[in-house]
Amino acid sequence: MVKIYTLGDFDIRIDDKSILQSIGNQQRLMKLFKYFLTFNGKKVLPENIIEDICEEENFKEPLKMLRTQISRL
Repeated sequence: MVKIYTLGDFDIRIDDKSILQSIGNQQRLMKLFKYFLTFNGKKVLPENIIEDICEEENFKEPLKMLRTQISRL
């Protein structure tokens, strides 16, 4: 059984085992994952995703960065 905890500490568990350990401490990847959970089933432009999850960072090629992060998920 899959359980997603969104209040308090964010966690995703399968059979009571956290799968977030495999992601480690990759904050941008976690932000992207949470973003997709939040906007599940909605159409979101890549530019909006970049603006929302990377507001403080400047990237030379932001769309390429987003594609890379999505492939890592």
